[in-house]
Order: sequence, then structure tokens, then C-alpha cells
Amino acid sequence: MLSRLLDSLNDLRPKQLMLLAAATGIILFGFIYLALSFIESSTQEEAERKLAEQARPMEAVVVAASDITPRTIIRAGMLKTEELPLDLIPNDAIRDTKNIVGRPAQTAIFAGDMVTERKLYGTTREAGFVGMIPPNCRAVSIAISKLTSTSGFARPGDKVDVVLIPGNRQGGVVRSEVLLQNVTLLAINDMTDKTGSPRLTVTKNEAAEKDGEEEAKTDKPKSVTTVDTSPIDNPASATLALEPSDAMKLLMAAQTGTIYLVMRPLQPEEMYLPTTEFFFAYTPAVETPKVTTPQVPAVTPPTSMPLPAFQPPTSPVAPPGTNGGRGTSPIGGSYEIIPWGGGGR
Repeated sequence: MLSRLLDSLNDLRPKQLMLLAAATGIILFGFIYLALSFIESSTQEEAERKLAEQARPMEAVVVAASDITPRTIIRAGMLKTEELPLDLIPNDAIRDTKNIVGRPAQTAIFAGDMVTERKLYGTTREAGFVGMIPPNCRAVSIAISKLTSTSGFARPGDKVDVVLIPGNRQGGVVRSEVLLQNVTLLAINDMTDKTGSPRLTVTKNEAAEKDGEEEAKTDKPKSVTTVDTSPIDNPASATLALEPSDAMKLLMAAQTGTIYLVMRPLQPEEMYLPTTEFFFAYTPAVETPKVTTPQVPAVTPPTSMPLPAFQPPTSPVAPPGTNGGRGTSPIGGSYEIIPWGGGGR
């Protein structure tokens, strides 16, 4: 193919060769010009973009330095700050790491993502029941009843003392021991208080709703907020926040007797009782032993045989020609026959 092209060029006249060379030069020049123009325009656009970024307002925000899983307590080493354009930063973005450290993550935060308020819990209590447990404590549950839990008036968030009444009573002495004092009650049954405050009840003010104009004049509230102090129905379990050693102590004590929750006032005169063991002596009732009389089996008397009818003995008659005589009676004894009308002894 190349030989044919050379043969064709050799057949051209000098004027034709000059025209071909000029056309080829023009085409090459056009390609070079277009390439240089593209490179120049790209360089100019990059320079303009850099100038625009330099002129664009920037602000430092907090981003995740590593992946953060949900419900993880955020530490300082998990965060870093980067400068980003102000128009790309959301309103709830966090600018200072001090506002994040110690708070739990609500959702997964990937490395490089901006940390915003909607990705975090406000407090550890908002993270659920595990967020209600103090860092140095564990949650432990015990069985209770209305009698052992102040008739159900103890509510989550209250402070209680834990008292043990052992089940063994020896020598007429009942012992009680204050196991724990000033303990936080986390839950009763499955009811918890995430805010740590008493449960509030909002009731409508019917008097204020009857007349809207009168309400506007007198500024009557539409609703009234009160503290719910009603007892809990059928309390069956109580969950307490205890240090690990106290939790083990309570669980072992629960196997030896009855646990009582003693409710504390808001402002007790004494924070802790100096005496934790109490004794009560009583005289146990002596039960008189019951004497059991042995039962003699009834003896059935033997059936008596009927006695023959008594037949008086017939007076013996002396044989003819005799004056009497002696003999032996059939029923025992002896007898003597005396002749009738004769003389006797």
C-alpha cells in the first residue's frame, strides 16, 4: 500500500505536490491549534475554580475520623475538623468537638461524614434503657409485691433503701439488715421513666373550654399539668442501679429471705443510717404436745351357748321296804332320804 502511495506521488506534478503539502500543513496546524486551545481553556477553568474556591466562604466543621456505630459513646479520637464551603454545611452541623464528646450516636456515622445534631442523642437517657444506667453501675431486678414495695407508690427515678428480712428465725430472734441505701430505682415491672422525672398527667380544663372569649379575658389555661402519684398496679419486679459488688450482694441476699424496698423522702434528715442491723426478740409459742390415747380394738364377746332349763331334782322315793338312805345328788352334794311319817335323826 505504501509503494502505491509513493507511485502516486511520483506521478504528481510539482505544482500538485506543493498544493498537497500546503493542505497537509494547514490540517496539522488546525489540530495543533485546537489542542493548545483546549489545554489553555482547561487551565484557565481550573485557575478560575481555584480563585472561586478561595473567594468562597469556608467554615470548619466536625467530621468523623472513623466509622461510628449506633449507640456508641463518642470520644475525642473519633473526630476531626475540616473546612468546608459554607453553603454545603447544614444548619445542625457541629463546629466544636466539645459539644459531641460523651454523647451517644443515634445512627451510623461513616468516616468523613459531617456530624450533625440529628445523628446524635441529646443525652445518654435518650439512648434507651441502657442509657439510663449510670456508667459505674449495673441494672439488676428483684421480685417484689405491693407489700414489699410501699404499696406500689415507688416509681422509676425514686431513691430507695433495700432491707433484708432473713427467713430463718432461731432462738426467738428476728433479724433485719439494711443492705443498700440511697439506691436509684430504674424500673417497676416493664415501666421506665426515660427523663428521670415523675410522670406528668395533662388534663383538660373544661371550664376554660366552655367560653373562649372568657378564657381570653381571664387567661385561663386550656390544660392543667399535674404529677401522677397513683400507685402502680400489681408490681412484680423492681430494677435497681447498683455497682457490680452491690448487685452480687443483693442477688445472694434475695435467696435467703424477703427483700423490702423502703422509700426515701426528697430531703432526708440523714442520708445514711449509721446502724444497719436490727434485732427483735420474741417468745415463741410453745405447743403442748398432743397425747394420743391408743385405741383398744373392740373385742366381740363370744356367743354364749344356751343353758339347759333347770329341772329341779325329783325327790327320791325310798324303795319299798326301806326306811330311807343316803346318796349323791346329780348336781353335786349328798342327800339323805328320810322316810315320810317316820322318825328322823
